[in-house]
Amino acid sequence: MKKQGKAIIYNLWQKAGGKESGNWPQVFGDEAGELQGRFTAGQPISRQWPKSGKQFMIYRCLLTCGWIRWSGGLYRVNAIRPGCPIPKVLDIYKWFTPHIDIIAPDNPHTNIRMRSEVNAKYARDDNQLFIVEAPGTGIFHDIADFNAVGYFLHFDHTPDGTPKNMRIVNMLKSVAAAIPLLLKYQGTGKIHAVEEEEGMQHHGLGGMQMDFDGYMGLIEFGGRARQSGTGPRAGLIIQTAKNEFYMVGINFRLLLRKKTGDCSITCW
Repeated sequence: MKKQGKAIIYNLWQKAGGKESGNWPQVFGDEAGELQGRFTAGQPISRQWPKSGKQFMIYRCLLTCGWIRWSGGLYRVNAIRPGCPIPKVLDIYKWFTPHIDIIAPDNPHTNIRMRSEVNAKYARDDNQLFIVEAPGTGIFHDIADFNAVGYFLHFDHTPDGTPKNMRIVNMLKSVAAAIPLLLKYQGTGKIHAVEEEEGMQHHGLGGMQMDFDGYMGLIEFGGRARQSGTGPRAGLIIQTAKNEFYMVGINFRLLLRKKTGDCSITCW
């Protein structure tokens, strides 16, 4: 903790007085019970089996899941599985489970703000963002804003095997089609998420504005874009060169205007 000198565990330690020895309550105060419980539950993960397990894996990557619920700024304790690597104890897991490649959150939130709050705690320099059991919505923001590297989703099916929620299936298909671009441009600032938020269609333009290299963009969710089907209106815009854009997603279109004022492309 002294070496790290920051982050949640360090701050809790300092708040309790920064003692360098003692039992859990003496060192961590009121937070001792939860920290001790999660440290103890994580002990089997820190032993030799993860290292041995990699010998049998094709890609040699191990992850563990943080099963969490976030409500009104608080983690609902009765909805957290014992031993899960919730944000408060990520440092402990990182210190004592060096063979675990990724600590992945189960992020159930459809609200972008709440979803982003959880993602920001897991998308760290020492932990790439991999999301398990997500509802599917928010996937474009996860990729563009937090450099998400993967998803593990399951679907409810009809008796004949057809997914019940084709909306999510179509979103994932659009992302899968863009994987070559994502591998090349993630982390460069060239990938932008767009999503129609509640009430946006009532603000005159019916869309959102975005600042690109050399252009101002208007992402339109109304009009003809709305006629292409029901479901989400969201996606990714990837600017691969000053005059080259790729669009991935469902039910939106992009209008561009050169920042010089020259309307030789498409204007609104």
